[in-house]
Amino acid sequence: MRALGYFTVRADDTRADGILTKAFERFCSVGNHIAQGVFHDEPGSEQGPGWDGLTDHIHRTGLGYLIVVPSAAHIGSSLSEQVRRVLEIDDLDCAMVCDDEEKPDPLQNALRVLDGGASGHGERIREGMKAKAAKGLGLGRPPFGYRLQVDGTLKVDPDEAEVVRSIFRMYMEPRQGVRSVAQRLNEAGSKTRRGGTWSLVAVRDVLRNSAYIGTYHRFGLRIPGTYEPIVDAAGFRAAQEQMRGRSSARRNPSAEPFPLAGVLYCGHCGQRMMGVVRHRSWSRKGGGHGQRAYRYYQCQTRINEGGCAYRTIRAGDLEAAVLGRLRELTPEGAVLPHNPASGGAPAAITKARTTTRALDKRLVELVRRTAGGGMTLGQLRAGAAEIEAARGALESGGPGEGRADARELAGEARDKLHYLWDDMDAAERQEAVRTLAERVTLTDGEAEVELR
Repeated sequence: MRALGYFTVRADDTRADGILTKAFERFCSVGNHIAQGVFHDEPGSEQGPGWDGLTDHIHRTGLGYLIVVPSAAHIGSSLSEQVRRVLEIDDLDCAMVCDDEEKPDPLQNALRVLDGGASGHGERIREGMKAKAAKGLGLGRPPFGYRLQVDGTLKVDPDEAEVVRSIFRMYMEPRQGVRSVAQRLNEAGSKTRRGGTWSLVAVRDVLRNSAYIGTYHRFGLRIPGTYEPIVDAAGFRAAQEQMRGRSSARRNPSAEPFPLAGVLYCGHCGQRMMGVVRHRSWSRKGGGHGQRAYRYYQCQTRINEGGCAYRTIRAGDLEAAVLGRLRELTPEGAVLPHNPASGGAPAAITKARTTTRALDKRLVELVRRTAGGGMTLGQLRAGAAEIEAARGALESGGPGEGRADARELAGEARDKLHYLWDDMDAAERQEAVRTLAERVTLTDGEAEVELR
């Protein structure tokens, strides 16, 4: 089978680079695979050019590959990142394997660390990195345009910074895409930090990196104004909006959050119901094929254990019914109930931490089921998307915004439900629902809504 290698290694560690490359070639030789390239990033690069180069190569060739990694640790520093990349490779009709005789399956390999298979040394290192991140200090390779100082802070590199500014300027010109920007940079003789030519992946990484507006983002921390910006915030936002507009047609509907995720329960078994997307395709009489995605909510007990009857309902119908009921329960001018999740910063922080731990535990449970053969990758994908949506809603609606009054938050959510629902995206809808609804119970197609 055609094989591609991927691993993380420091840019200055040529010895480790050589060892890992030879290990990949040896794996291919023993397994009679055809080695067709190696991609790598530096440790801690959550969205490195190596990984983007790997997926871009798969897209460009349209072929199936076996992706070989030394261990799950090389595809992410957290379980959620590791799961995301395993699912990303599966979406590309490829497979991933670890060069590990005991745990070749990447999900089982990832769980080994959680189960105590690794020493506490790595965890201590990670905690130390988190402590540095909390201070806004650089970790690993600094973004193109910055240099890491001895004290751990980032300083603007004048020459590289000018290239960054030119990338944003060119991209915002009429009819200029990422590929054309890369072409213009190469025609001008501009080089990447490693002295290579610019690719569409490298340009896209620059355009997406919020580091260029002085915002530090690592380990879930987002600290604005940490160091000198290279691009102004307005220009950065404009570039993000343009990128989203150009990629909207390629979005995966299964990755979008379901507004009722986290508050919807099955009235028969008491377990949560999760959002799933099913794709249907058909042949047209006149030739060609049609395809459509259908969104549903389905009982998790039915999906994971088969212990509940076939409880499923179209997402659009249920969301419309719950929206109508919420509007009835929260009319304009009514005094809304107190929301304990937002009743002051300390309570909100405690709530957020508890919810985060629960989401982490739920992800581990889903990965265990999948690694043990009890769930498919498709079911894991749906569950992981729901968990990530819940994380996003937690971060966007979390403490620190200076709005401790619960009734004010509830009032804003009510106004959104009544007047702005059609203008909100799925994540904003989910946040509004979770602010007002403690629980939605579905029994035989009827939804009962309990306010917070």
